[in-house]
Amino acid sequence: ELEQIAQLQAAVHAEPVPDNVEPFEDNEPLVHSRIEHLRISQQFIKEIKNATLENGKLDEDTIARIRNPDQGPVDVSDPDTRLSLDLFMACDNASRKTYTNIRDSILRRFPELSDNLLSYNNTKNLVAKLSGVVSIPDDMCINSCHAFTGPFSDRATCYYCSEPRYDPVVVEKMGKQVPRKEACTMPLGPQVQAI
Repeated sequence: ELEQIAQLQAAVHAEPVPDNVEPFEDNEPLVHSRIEHLRISQQFIKEIKNATLENGKLDEDTIARIRNPDQGPVDVSDPDTRLSLDLFMACDNASRKTYTNIRDSILRRFPELSDNLLSYNNTKNLVAKLSGVVSIPDDMCINSCHAFTGPFSDRATCYYCSEPRYDPVVVEKMGKQVPRKEACTMPLGPQVQAI
């Protein structure tokens, strides 16, 4: 009886539920914080909670490969394909330009390979197809404050340092929105499947 009386008193003296409340997983209300950093964290949590393969940045082919991975060993017996892959792997920590320059040098010496020695983009796509591992690029603050994802995805400037998201020179000269910096995410699922 005393316990029931205590519960009734607590219910009578409880504050009314504010308007900015939405139901939580365990039927507990989730109050949206008025503290900015907590509110942003809550928005990220909500987006993570609602994340699926379809509402991310993966294309349909990648999603299909994740859901139905290739079985068995990969065939790279074609010598030209193998040369393209070897060149790509040798330039692992180098730039796209390095790969292209080396490829062009090989083609000057062996012009008959021009139709078979893959470009950087084609080789990169082949590696993604063979391994199943892909990268997802996101625009990032030039000072690495945050990526422009979640609650920051529509921002044109950094939330913390106010640096512009896009290269102002390119925007002014060409009218194109080119990010000043990118961060790449490697989804865990394809990496595990590649093992």
